[in-house]
Amino acid sequence: MTRFRLVRPAFGVLAAVLIGSALVLGCSSDDDDGGNGGGANEPTAIAGDDSEEARAVESTIRSAVDAYTSANTDQFLSYWTDEGLRNEFDASRDDIRSAGAEFFGGPPIELGEFESVEVEEDSATAEFDFVFGSVVQPQRYSLVQEGTSWKINDTESMDAEIPDDATEVEMDLDEFSFEFDTSAVKRNVAFSVDNVGEQPHEAVLLKIPAGYTVEQLLQADPSTLPAGVEIVGFAGPFEPGDDGTMVFSDPIAAGTYMFVCFIPDTEDPEETPHAAKGMATTFNVQ
Repeated sequence: MTRFRLVRPAFGVLAAVLIGSALVLGCSSDDDDGGNGGGANEPTAIAGDDSEEARAVESTIRSAVDAYTSANTDQFLSYWTDEGLRNEFDASRDDIRSAGAEFFGGPPIELGEFESVEVEEDSATAEFDFVFGSVVQPQRYSLVQEGTSWKINDTESMDAEIPDDATEVEMDLDEFSFEFDTSAVKRNVAFSVDNVGEQPHEAVLLKIPAGYTVEQLLQADPSTLPAGVEIVGFAGPFEPGDDGTMVFSDPIAAGTYMFVCFIPDTEDPEETPHAAKGMATTFNVQ
């Protein structure tokens, strides 16, 4: 399950990318009452339970996404239990309200199709994909019924399967480096990621201008993305010994890329981010 701090000081917008990991794209909604309105995109035909309640579950998730996309804090919070907020964001309602605009941000996000929705009395699970930036991240949400409304109570990010036609590149995360064969990276690539280190790590993928350095990134204005820098997606964080995948919705564009890890050094009293200790790798894609 993906877990992120609500705010990582000194990395502004890049940190904001990471706090919304389980939330997906916008379909606009006029439902402001915390109910199960479906917005402009109504629930689709789904596998598993195709009952009215199952469609209400899907509608709740879509409406939560609408609220996130439109930065409507109160509406967004209305679709979550307190436990769900704590499980996903390690934050309370007040924490999220206090974060303000920093809570809502990141690269383009798309909601994929719902693979299944299963309802059993006053609980339900939903499995679906979302594309965060360009990275596919399968999700499993658990919901509970409160009165006539469904609320998100827990989330789980799952590994995306690497397509048969993609070039699989194995990447190890360690203190403090990304180890992989940069020459093997093609446009139609997928990464299998393994944390072989003793600290948690993440893999944030940025598309950058040629010649751009990690020092420039770390010195940039934290309130905005540096010119020419694009957040492509991320994988993790991975605890020591954990592994996973980074799978893209489409072949990535040719250009220059950088992997960085912003997780603080757990052995450093100043909690210096791993990227500032050398955990950044630049490579080119033809």
